[in-house]
Order: sequence, then C-alpha cells, then structure tokens
Amino acid sequence: MLVETRGNDGKKPLKVSLAEAILNPSASFNGLYSLESFPQIELEKIADLEYFELVEYVFNILGFSEFGAESGVDSKNLDSAESGVKSKDFVADSADSKNPDSANLDSTDSAHSNNFATNLLRDALESYRSFDNPNLPLSYTKLEPNLYLQNLFTGPTRAFKDMAMQPFGAILCALAKQKSQKYLILTATSGDTGPATLEAIKDKENIFCVCMYPNGGTSDVQRLQMTSVNAKNTKVIALNGDFDMAQSALKDLLSDAEFRGFLDSHNFALSATNSVNFGRIIFQIIYHIHSYIYLLKNGAIKAGEAINIIVPSGNFGNALGAFFAKKMGVKINKIIIATNANCVLYELIKSGKYDISNKKLIKTLSPAMDILKSSNVERVLFSLFGAVRTKELMESLDKNKSYALSEGELAKLREDFEAVFSDDESVLEVIRDSANKGIIIDPHTATGVLGYKKLDSKFRDFSTIICSTAEWTKFAPTILKALNNENLAIENLDCENLATENKANLKSENLAIENPKTGNPKSAENTADSSDQEALDIISKRFSTPIHANIKNLFAKKELNKTILDKENLKATITNWLKENA
Repeated sequence: MLVETRGNDGKKPLKVSLAEAILNPSASFNGLYSLESFPQIELEKIADLEYFELVEYVFNILGFSEFGAESGVDSKNLDSAESGVKSKDFVADSADSKNPDSANLDSTDSAHSNNFATNLLRDALESYRSFDNPNLPLSYTKLEPNLYLQNLFTGPTRAFKDMAMQPFGAILCALAKQKSQKYLILTATSGDTGPATLEAIKDKENIFCVCMYPNGGTSDVQRLQMTSVNAKNTKVIALNGDFDMAQSALKDLLSDAEFRGFLDSHNFALSATNSVNFGRIIFQIIYHIHSYIYLLKNGAIKAGEAINIIVPSGNFGNALGAFFAKKMGVKINKIIIATNANCVLYELIKSGKYDISNKKLIKTLSPAMDILKSSNVERVLFSLFGAVRTKELMESLDKNKSYALSEGELAKLREDFEAVFSDDESVLEVIRDSANKGIIIDPHTATGVLGYKKLDSKFRDFSTIICSTAEWTKFAPTILKALNNENLAIENLDCENLATENKANLKSENLAIENPKTGNPKSAENTADSSDQEALDIISKRFSTPIHANIKNLFAKKELNKTILDKENLKATITNWLKENA
C-alpha cells in the first residue's frame, strides 16, 4: 500500500493501492504517494532471473497482484491472447520452472498466470519489443575494471525515460480502454519525459496528453521529438519560463478545483506521467536492481558485496529508484548524485540546506538537469523523517523557497547519498576524453563520469555503475563542440570537409552552410535544427557510428504540434483543446 508524504487531509483514504496512486497521483496537501514500507528482496532468489522475470517479481512484492480487484477493471478482458501477446514470449523459462524454490515469488502459484496484474504487466512489457534488444531493454559498457555504464537509452526516444514510460504508458492505456474512461495526462518535461510520454501514448484510445516544456530549454532534437508528433490526442505546449515553472504549473492544475470540475463534467479523469506518478518510479527501481544482478552474473562482485551507483540528477526520480532499491535490500553503499551548475542537490547533501530563494536557473549543456526544485526529494524526506516533518519542510520550501535539515537529519541523509557537481567546461573535457577512447557519451552521462573522477579514493574500492541517461545523438552540437575543443558554433564549420580534417586545422571562419537539397544558404529559422543535423552527420562519419533512424528521420518532419504560451493562459488553452478534440 501507498501513503501520502505530507499526511492525510481527511478527504482521501489513509492508504491507497498502487492502482489508485497510478490513476490519481494527486495526494493531500500537494504531496506525493510513496511506499509505506519496503518489502525485502531475497537476492539469492533473483540472481538468475531474466529482466522480464525481475519486473514481475518486483511488481508482485510491491502488491501489484492486488491491482485487478481494486481498479474496477475486469481482469478477464485483459487476457494476453486479446492483444495477440503470449505470456510465454516473455517468460518462456518461468521462475517456477527454473528454480523449485521460486514458488515463493508469488503469494499464490495458481493465480500467478491468470490474475489481472500478470496479464496486464506482460502485455505492457510488449512495449520493450521496440528497443534495440527486445529481450533486454538496457545494456552495459565496461569503462574500467570497477566502473560500468548502464546504458538506459536503447528505446525509441533514445533516453532513459523510455525504460519506464513505454510499459507504464501501456498500463495507463489499457486501464483507460477497459474502464471506458477518458484520461487527461499532464506532463512537464525538461527534455526527455515529454518525448517518451508522447511516443508511449500517441494515437491511443481514451487517452489525451498535454505535454509542457520550457520554451528554449531543450535540445533541438528533444524539441523536434515533441513538436513533430502528429496525433490528435496530443497537445504540445512551450511555456515561457523554466522547467521549475512548468512543473509548478502541472501541480497547480492537478489541484485546481475549477479545472477538475471541467474535467469531471466532460468525463475526464486526470493523471500524470511525470515521476510524481509512483507508477513511473517502480520501473526505475527495477533497472537499479538489475545493475546489481548484472555485476553479480559477470563476476564483478560477490553476493552480498556492496556497489556504488552514480546518477546524473535533475528531478531526482532516477536517484529515488536507486534509493528504494537500496531500502528493499540491494547492497548499495552510496547513491552518488551528479549535478551540473544548478547544484541544489549537491548543496542539500553536503550541507543539509535546500535554498533556492536567491537562485536563478542556469542554462547548461546538460539541459535535462537544469532544475532547481527536484520534486522526488520529497519521497526521500518522507522515508527518512516521516510525514509530519516532510510536510513542514516542503511547506517551508513552497513559502520561503528554502528549508534546512537538522544536523542529525543530514547525517541520516548522508548514510545513503553522496554528491558531486560539474561545470560545462569540465563536461566538455570528459566527453572529448571518452570519445578518444572510443565511447561517445552525452553531456548528462558526462556529469556522472566526471563525478566518479572527483570521488575520494575510498569509493574506488567499490564496483560502480554510472547511469547513462541519453544517447549522444540527442546532443550532437555539444558533442562536436567538445571534440573540436573550441567555442565554435556549428554554423561556422565546413561540414563537407570536417570529417576528414584534423581537429588542429579547424578554422572558426564564418562559413555559410548550404542546404544540401537546394545549394542555397539555409534560412535563419531552420539554422538550429540544421546545425543538429550537421553535427550528427559529422560525428557519425568521424567515428563510423550509425545514427538511429528515430533521430535521423526527425529532420524530415514538420513541427505540427507546437503552441507557445505564458503560464496564465495554460488552463484556458487546455480546456479549449479538449472541447475541440475529445
């Protein structure tokens, strides 16, 4: 069961099922839903599980097996055969057949293959078929004897958000269809959640999605991934402001009585796909557990040996998944938070102070981490200090833009967390050094690699996983800037000859780039997109590495789905759009 991080206002149940928290993520006092307690993983029982078996195991011990009865959905209508998906496709060698002791993986063996949760979850896992490896939606790269990248970007939008959004989106869509209920999904994105959400639910029945992102606050590829989506059930809005403002706008809508009244009168239920929705967090817990299994299977560690996990962090959902994995029994020494110049998380973990009262968001080369108000920190506070203290701290943040932990609270926080931060110049150096070794990493992953280099030597005694959160193709101009080691705009490079030029001979001359189709100079309005395309081609040629079709094909698409707004006009725009399209 799940409980509210700021306590209960008397208007909601004291405890809710996972189903209720997924469908209705808005909690009392503008809080969040989180785990009341942490069921313990028996590591010896999961050591040999394949990824899809691990997903089922974690959902079961978290109580997902009760989902059918509590959601009001007829589980008989969700048999895998309905969608043409066979459960054996995912669990051909089931836990029960491989390990006689694995009968304990489920509370009742007889219900395991027939209950609502199993069928729904296995259908949702079909979404992983679109990943590079349909049987394992992530991969690993060994950097050093004790250092590994966990590559979480093998899905359709080439970012780690696909790991959760693809199956989670499928679950939401199945629920909406089976309940004959229209859902409005609101999501605020700093760059990756939006594309992943739109990809997961575009053209689905009974689901309508409004995706908000900070105008000018994403990479060009990220923007194109959203604005080129041509689906009647999606609306993409560029909000004037930063991500914190977009996230605040989302939370305001979730608790707006007038807006909720409009939705009720039009038969809409309201939900969200940001990590404020606990359904997202579960899938993030799972891949952190898998990283331990991977190291164990490959002989990097022995059973019971602790590891470190480094997480490039913005909104803290990914790091929260690692924290919950640790609390559920995975042997994690420290969760190391890597931040950029917007280093509020670094300051919190080092000093116990969360103070954004005099801070202004800094635009960096790692834009998905350009966040000052990290919403998922609240769930950590709740787990460590309880609802009363969490409500007190979060109300102080809402009112005063700051809070401070006591000395004892900080010590407790630091039992689980360490933090490092990086500036843009250092990030570029790490990208260049990594590329020279044959591994191209994106700027967010680079903060994690740099973080490892900055750690005290005592951390080197542990095998370490760095979460690689995005493919380099989403940030090609930044990669090229790092490789050239010069502060050059892409528009100033001779793209035809650059791939064969020695970087020492690069010139910063003001060269016009011709449109390859017409031979004419590109128009100013297309310059940014074209520079991304040019950078992709240059890097691809230089390193003989292919560009994924989902990225390469973006530049032939039109931006059909884009509205630029101030926050004050958001509610009216959404209601008018729903009236016209729902």
